[in-house]
Amino acid sequence: MIAIIVPAHNAQDTIDACLESLVRAARHPALAEDDVQITVVLDRCDDRTGWLARSWGVHTMDVEAGNVGAARKAGADAAVRAGARWLAFADADSVVTQDWLAAQIRQSTDVVCPAVVDGALDEGNALFHAANFGLSAKAYLAADERKAAQAVAPSAGQAVSPVPTMLAVPAARTIGAGGGAKSILQAAPRRISMG
Repeated sequence: MIAIIVPAHNAQDTIDACLESLVRAARHPALAEDDVQITVVLDRCDDRTGWLARSWGVHTMDVEAGNVGAARKAGADAAVRAGARWLAFADADSVVTQDWLAAQIRQSTDVVCPAVVDGALDEGNALFHAANFGLSAKAYLAADERKAAQAVAPSAGQAVSPVPTMLAVPAARTIGAGGGAKSILQAAPRRISMG
């Protein structure tokens, strides 16, 4: 199974566009043989995000994390327990291209980092957006619980693939929640050879 995890907090204004793009990506012809499960992790939502997500026929789970990274981890843990071999992550306010997921799977690597298209930068990591990435369940399980960044360090024995042609449109936010996906990918671009 391939899992797409979408942490969300009061995202009723953006979740429809996000899920429309994710459903389209999950139905990519190259994934016809794969079971793709989309899960929206509802973190302290008190708006219509859950109702809208369920209207798309995707899975939802409620958490009281109060932190996008903790919500993402709750979704990833549930997906791994359900047998996911690949974990793809997108924020509730992101829109991905149709080949976003298929391109991740095609890489045959442990971690995939898509490029951004709107110029949103994460403190010097100009090519990558830390919330829209994918990694194998093997890499996820190998990560230290306190510091998931070790899951992407090439020194830990995993391969990392930057994919500048695989695009995701992140939100215009410039401030992260702390402890989230940024901490997972923070060191990776400095260690990746683009050559």
